[in-house]
Amino acid sequence: MNHPLKILSKTANGVISKNTNTNMFQIVFNNLQFTFTLTGYDMFTNYIVQLNKEFELHQKDSHCTCSEIVIPTANETLQLLLKAHELRELCDLLSIRNLDRDIRSQLNFTFSLN
Repeated sequence: MNHPLKILSKTANGVISKNTNTNMFQIVFNNLQFTFTLTGYDMFTNYIVQLNKEFELHQKDSHCTCSEIVIPTANETLQLLLKAHELRELCDLLSIRNLDRDIRSQLNFTFSLN
């Protein structure tokens, strides 16, 4: 039996998975969780990658030492605040794709007979 959940990418603080039954993508990063369709996933990925490039250029060109990036959301009362290293890790997470990795290969079960 094939498990419908496949891990596409993984970092120390995040994982991207795809449900092959529903074609929905889930991104869990630190304490954030996002669920997207393919179109939404691609749009979010492109936004984060471009934001990371712009932030790196800004830091290089202006010698800025700012370390936090505010990311607006569709809800005007909710904004995401990421540190520079978190944005880089999220970008790395979104840049890696391994579509053939099954989530069962990532699980480690330890049994106790107590």
